[in-house]
Amino acid sequence: MRIDRRFFKSKVSRRVFFQFILCAVIPISVLSVLVLTHVNRYLHQQNLERLQYSTKNLGMSLYERLMMLEDELEIVGERLSGALHAAGGSWESSWSRPLSRRFRALALVDGEGSVRPIHGEFSDALGPDDAPSATIASERTLLYVRRGDGLFPRIVMGVKLENEAFGDKYLLAEIDGSYLWEIMSVDKLPHMTEACVLTENDTVLFSTVLSPLTECALKHAGVDAVGTFGWEHDGSEYQAYYWSLFLKGQFASPMWKVVLSEDRKHWTVPMDDFKFIFSMVTFLVICVVLLLSIYQIRRSLVPLEKLQAVTRRIADREYDSRVTIASGDEFESLGEAFNQMAGQIGRQFATLKALAEIDRAILSTMETGGIVETILGRVRSTFSADAAGVWLVDSNDPGRATVRMKWSDSCDCRVENTIRFSPEDLADLRTLTSHAFLDVASGLPKYLEIMAGCGVRWLLVFPVYVQQDLSGMICLGFVHHPDSSPEDLHQMRQLSDQVGIAWSNARLVEALENLNWGTLTALARTVDAKSPWTAGHSERVTRLSLAIGGSLGMKEEELDILQQAGLLHDIGKIGVPAAILDKPGPLTNEEFARIKEHPSKGGRILEPVAAYAEVIPAVLQHHERFDGHGYPAGLAGGDIVPAARVLAVADAFDAMTSDRPYRPGMDKSAAVRIIEEEAGKQFDPEVVGAFCAVMKEDDGEKETPLKAGYSYRADRPAQHAVETEAARIPL
Repeated sequence: MRIDRRFFKSKVSRRVFFQFILCAVIPISVLSVLVLTHVNRYLHQQNLERLQYSTKNLGMSLYERLMMLEDELEIVGERLSGALHAAGGSWESSWSRPLSRRFRALALVDGEGSVRPIHGEFSDALGPDDAPSATIASERTLLYVRRGDGLFPRIVMGVKLENEAFGDKYLLAEIDGSYLWEIMSVDKLPHMTEACVLTENDTVLFSTVLSPLTECALKHAGVDAVGTFGWEHDGSEYQAYYWSLFLKGQFASPMWKVVLSEDRKHWTVPMDDFKFIFSMVTFLVICVVLLLSIYQIRRSLVPLEKLQAVTRRIADREYDSRVTIASGDEFESLGEAFNQMAGQIGRQFATLKALAEIDRAILSTMETGGIVETILGRVRSTFSADAAGVWLVDSNDPGRATVRMKWSDSCDCRVENTIRFSPEDLADLRTLTSHAFLDVASGLPKYLEIMAGCGVRWLLVFPVYVQQDLSGMICLGFVHHPDSSPEDLHQMRQLSDQVGIAWSNARLVEALENLNWGTLTALARTVDAKSPWTAGHSERVTRLSLAIGGSLGMKEEELDILQQAGLLHDIGKIGVPAAILDKPGPLTNEEFARIKEHPSKGGRILEPVAAYAEVIPAVLQHHERFDGHGYPAGLAGGDIVPAARVLAVADAFDAMTSDRPYRPGMDKSAAVRIIEEEAGKQFDPEVVGAFCAVMKEDDGEKETPLKAGYSYRADRPAQHAVETEAARIPL
């Protein structure tokens, strides 16, 4: 298995790895030490007990041999008695040849020390005088040691003859050492052991190896009856055990000490083998534990790394990110739960984002139609609906509603219709506070039957309220049973409430706009009402100006300014006396100067109203000429705002075609011709061109829709030929 070092860069992996070390390697190591120590102690104890057992066996074997020699010596004594009574008996005949290999010499010794050899020869040192008197006097079998010329002392055993013919004679025998110590020969002793026998008086009777075994044995074995000691020889360590062989019960002899030592290599070899095998097993176990720990760390950290990576991608708003874990354990379940959670979060964020965009869209427009289009365009995809519809209740007739529906993105299918609510339907809808889930197969209210035409089978209906009054409905249609969560329904409910607020704001703005235009119209009519000859002049100029502006391709904002300027362009005439305005004859210079003041007066009247700041230049400049000979500032060409240049043409045309107290209204075609002639002089040639185009369209009575219910028709201006106030001076 390949070990990826990246895993150990993680804090979790290092922590888990060290936990494995603490929980497995350290206990195994401690256990190994304890086992080795215990086994070592146990083997040492076992070897020591075995050495003790072998020493005791060796001692008992020695004792048995002494007992057997004693028995054989007694048998020889009995045979000597028989030979003494038998005629011609020979003492030698009583000697058994087989005994010659157990006893080197055999003789009768009396109390006076005379020796009668029976077999072999005793040295002088073996004479009766050398025997301890107390020992000789003992009734027990004699067993004593006499030093000789050999490496080890000689051992003499003697038994008192029971036959009265022998008196107080003893049968003494020198034990053959080769027989007695045969039990300690190399082939009889345990493997790798050495042995020696000591007397209580520290006399070495026998030893398989001399120094330093005998020296250590004499040093340690002289105090206690049993014990152990260690010694070294030729670089090898030996462990010795000594055991006291009590002879006094059977022999008139002090105790002997049997020492048996064993090379410690014989002890440590099994332990060394065990240590090697146990160490290898321990090492193998630790390796297995390490490999398993790394495998488990890798098995645990790979899912964690995947989860961490996907979590970061989700934090970066990559909600489509998913994690794949096939571990077959809790991590796999966690991965599935994580994917499910990521999907829910993604859907929630997508829904919230869509709702926020819908909110911004519906709150940014102050037109009810725009709000409805936004809902139809976004709500279906947001809530995975197959069709969407909006019921917009008429504010003036609560029983009437306009329905707009949309389904199928591919064909953009739409339906716009008007339905009526029955009183029962309205009563049921007013009791609906949140939403209604309807099965088309179970029947629908009549006002919802239009949705069935989309092929949907289930409907979700959300009423929209404005100030607790039913303002409309949002209906979602589904071909398959919707899997809407409570959060989806709650969000759709919130969206419906937002739509209600947007509709309320839109209706308020529409009301304010109507009020504004109504006020402007009232002001225009007030100005026009000052003179019966100018009645309707401002509204006609406004309509014609809007038609020219539309032909020029003016933007909506520019047309709004143009419309306001058209209604207010003559508001300065309020400051001009009616006698001058309605004078049937030519004006004097002073009177005309008063009339020329009305643009400036109009600007001053509108100046306090900040909302008309963009309208004032058009009011001030609508009598400026394109060639710079106009009033009040004598501006020329592009210095005159576009709205003023349009108003100049429309104002002149209406003035020339309207009746005045000093002349009748001019023919339309004549007025158009005059305006065409003044292109580049009094009027902007581009505006004149647009005016002429409008005049041609007017021939077809094409109607141009205007704001606030206004519309322009070419045949509405009076057909009487008139001239403008400016026409009174040379053009």
